[in-house]
Amino acid sequence: MMPSSTSCRPSAAEARYQRVLDAVGELEALAVSHREIGEEIGERIGGFLSRDDTVVARMAAAVDLAEAAGMEVGRVFADRDDPAAHLPRATRWQRYSRGSVSDLHRACGADIVRGSLRLWSRTCVWMPGAAGESW
Repeated sequence: MMPSSTSCRPSAAEARYQRVLDAVGELEALAVSHREIGEEIGERIGGFLSRDDTVVARMAAAVDLAEAAGMEVGRVFADRDDPAAHLPRATRWQRYSRGSVSDLHRACGADIVRGSLRLWSRTCVWMPGAAGESW
């Protein structure tokens, strides 16, 4: 990853991203505990955590951390409607998160991958096999 300029200090971005991870972890635990006793709230929490907007918000926090650490992520949100921009980013960050990085940066990479794939899926109007068509 190439260094980029940013106005966000690494420690501040890291603290914000860690808070996001902590909040998501608490919500996941709450969802699981409520699902076990058959309550609807667990389903609602799970739905919230898997919504496009939530996934993209997690990605935004991860992008802030990556950029604050001096890595170039690219024009994530400017390329929202360009599917060609999302897949290469997802591939690059998947490789990054599988490398020798801290747990925090591994989660950061995974969130960028997940968000990039979600943005890519929003722009696709045709998927092979979606309507019984083959590759």
